[in-house]
Amino acid sequence: MAVRIFVSNNLHMKKHLLYTTLTVIAAIITICPVLAQSAGGPLPVITEIMYNPPESGNDSLEFVEVYNPSLVSPINMGGFYFSSGFTFSFPTNFVLGPDQYVIIAGDSVIFESTFGVEALEWDGATTQLSNNGEGI
Repeated sequence: MAVRIFVSNNLHMKKHLLYTTLTVIAAIITICPVLAQSAGGPLPVITEIMYNPPESGNDSLEFVEVYNPSLVSPINMGGFYFSSGFTFSFPTNFVLGPDQYVIIAGDSVIFESTFGVEALEWDGATTQLSNNGEGI
């Protein structure tokens, strides 16, 4: 018995399949933070890394931005730390409120005077992030 396989060149079917796939991907992106929160609370997200600012001289304006994506739950960041790229440990009981950001900069004084935004400062032993790529 021969089995026939139907292969369609129908553009409408291809568009429908693409639309369905994109809808599923969008749903997964939307649901993942909710699943993470229901599994034990919100998780912080690194939202920006400035590893090579457009200033002249040394890279004193380098920073990493961390965000709490929850709209209702704060995150106690005490115990969270960075150990690759730069060294930084969040202070005990440092709370990142819902929908809030925190900046960790190479030089918090220069960062604040340049951008007018408060920043925490990473360990002075780490002066620069690599401009060639590295893990954080």
